[in-house]
Amino acid sequence: MSSARSIFSLAIAASLGLSGCGLFVPEPHQFYEAKSNDTDFTNVIINNVKCELHKGVQDIVAPSSGTPNNLVQWLRTWGSKVDLKFTVDEMSSLNPGAAFKPPPPFSWGLGLGGSAHATRDEDISFTYAFKDLLAQGRINKCDNENGILIQSDLQIGDWIAKHVQLATIPGTIPGTGMPSYDTVTYTLTFVASYSANATPTWTFKHVTVDPSGSLISLSRSKTSTLILTLSPAAPATDNKPATLNPDGLTAHNAAVIGQAVGVANQSTMP
Repeated sequence: MSSARSIFSLAIAASLGLSGCGLFVPEPHQFYEAKSNDTDFTNVIINNVKCELHKGVQDIVAPSSGTPNNLVQWLRTWGSKVDLKFTVDEMSSLNPGAAFKPPPPFSWGLGLGGSAHATRDEDISFTYAFKDLLAQGRINKCDNENGILIQSDLQIGDWIAKHVQLATIPGTIPGTGMPSYDTVTYTLTFVASYSANATPTWTFKHVTVDPSGSLISLSRSKTSTLILTLSPAAPATDNKPATLNPDGLTAHNAAVIGQAVGVANQSTMP
């Protein structure tokens, strides 16, 4: 019996040593990435969003071939507010158990349970006026679309083109050269999840350690969310950044709050 208790105690100690997820502040980078990747990752995403917005608007209001469509030139006076949110969630749980089987008819089980959970959120928000982007000159290609998840082609240009073209359909435009809506919002969410568990089992004459379930389980998820809202915007000045009009700001804030509430509700589901 003493040897069984010793092995049981050793298993608990080893599991506690391994289950670091949720006990410390989660690192933004993945386990296979260098710590220096954190700054590079954010920089690449921001510049890619900027490039896709720039090229998407440019290809609509000033196409490289053909005559610009006068019905879409209102887009020059618009802009986009961008919200990037990176969430890293880590959890570990330890559930040691033992089944004691003394001579019949008696038997009894012993179980312990514990868990640790940590979440790290990073939010970045900024606004571009399309007039400012177009003034930077023509671009032909965005260079940071070759990865996966949020580091891939975000199809922002296609999204802008679809909604702008909808505004050119006869009957949807309230006035000449004006859009038929006040704001447009685009939300993308990418989730990468990893998990692992281990259940070593020891069986003795009268004791079985961890006969069922997982002794230790570890999980990590990284969620990247992009929210774009388009509306009329004031260009940046020497002492003031670009800003959306009140309708755009209201729509964007509502989208950000709604996304946050949805994620919170999902995290509480069993």
